[in-house]
Amino acid sequence: MSSFGPSSCPSCGAENIPSNSQSLLPFPVDFSATFPHYFTHNDALSELDTEGFKQNVITPATANLSAVTSEAARLRSTLAALEREEARLRSALDGYHLRISAFRRFPPEVLAEIFHWCSISSSNLLSTKKGRLWVVGQVCSRWRQIVMSQPALWTFISVDNSLGDVDSAELMKRAISLSAELPLKLHLELPLPPDSFPAPAAPPICPPWLRQLMDVSHRWHDLYLSCSLAILDDLVPIHGRLDSLQSLTLRLNSDYASAAAHRQIDLETHVFRAFEVAPLLREAELDQACCNIALPLGQLKSVKHAWFIADNSDFRHSSLTRLHSLAHCSSLVELRLVTRIEDVAPPTAMPPAMMIRLDSLCTLHLSDYHILDSIDCRNLEVLRFALRRADGYGDPDTPYFDAAAALTAVLGLLARCYCDIKVFAIPEIQADSVEPFLDVLRAIPFLDTLELDYFRWCALDAVYKSFDEGLQKIIPELDYSVDDPLIPAFVHSR
Repeated sequence: MSSFGPSSCPSCGAENIPSNSQSLLPFPVDFSATFPHYFTHNDALSELDTEGFKQNVITPATANLSAVTSEAARLRSTLAALEREEARLRSALDGYHLRISAFRRFPPEVLAEIFHWCSISSSNLLSTKKGRLWVVGQVCSRWRQIVMSQPALWTFISVDNSLGDVDSAELMKRAISLSAELPLKLHLELPLPPDSFPAPAAPPICPPWLRQLMDVSHRWHDLYLSCSLAILDDLVPIHGRLDSLQSLTLRLNSDYASAAAHRQIDLETHVFRAFEVAPLLREAELDQACCNIALPLGQLKSVKHAWFIADNSDFRHSSLTRLHSLAHCSSLVELRLVTRIEDVAPPTAMPPAMMIRLDSLCTLHLSDYHILDSIDCRNLEVLRFALRRADGYGDPDTPYFDAAAALTAVLGLLARCYCDIKVFAIPEIQADSVEPFLDVLRAIPFLDTLELDYFRWCALDAVYKSFDEGLQKIIPELDYSVDDPLIPAFVHSR
């Protein structure tokens, strides 16, 4: 009988799995050779032979299986131990490689630049411990030292009030102190609660972290603020303290009227004056009821209004009203008045007629062509129509706007102001507006760039053919192609 268990190498003593599996077995495997009289026939065994078969075959075969099972379990345990050791050694080796990795030799200024790109994202919420910079500072002592010693990393402060920690005020205080005295870029989201202003509850109060920021308002450089109208009155303490503010973006929550009612604010007469004094402010982007906000209009270079109108019958929400509010923007270079409306018809009531003179204006984006009759802009170089409907492009059979009337207004502007437009964009041409469109092109001989929206009109063969023939007469050297007649936009620079 062969011995049980693995053999060993005579040279090194290492255990080897035997090549002959019978060396693991306490009994022979071939019972037919030892007890042939049990296997040479197919007859039923007698009781005496049955007892002998159990003793001579079943019992030793069971012992053989038990021996192999035990050895397999031992080998599986050994293999598992070896695999664990392999993983440990591999992890240790990876760590050894990291000790000599080039990444560890990055100069602090390179790491600071990498961390900078982490910090300028609006998802870097400094009011929560999950903010990127707070997390980066916990990776290792070297990273923490770099993060905490670079004030520029802490100059972009993004806050979402719905995700703040209970100690957000302390986190904000710490972030402000780490920014030293550098100018701050703020991206602040103050969403309304799900049950906004349930009576008799009061509108949301100014959060503690915002008070921390208001204490350093003289360092605000760029401000993006999405909030309730009620919060604007809480910003009164920063009035006259915006010494560094250059860019302002305001997004008001949709139920600003409810907030005004709870604060007993009359939107007809009330003016929010927090941003009235800002000596360096040059850019302002506003929406919704932002006409109630006092700004230093005379120094603004760029003004962008984008708002939604569900009912276009109230002229107070019209582009003309917003244009009139900019009458004192003597330095304005860029103006954007774009609305998203359900009804493209003009308001039933209009503000009093008034000619607004904007001598410095070079770029005008608009969705309401009516303002062209009320504006004097002799230095205009870029004119773009951009009208958005509430349902996206809307029904293809319903025009964006009255293209013929819009083009007539453009012709009136050109005749009145003699401006040399170099870039002209219009979203749609209908069958009755091809000739006015060609008249406009004839009136702007210095045109460099023409932007056309091919969403609908170029699918109409008659419109496309008349436009194509007329355009080739005006600009014979124009070379353009359209692969698909329904491509959303076609821009050609001549």
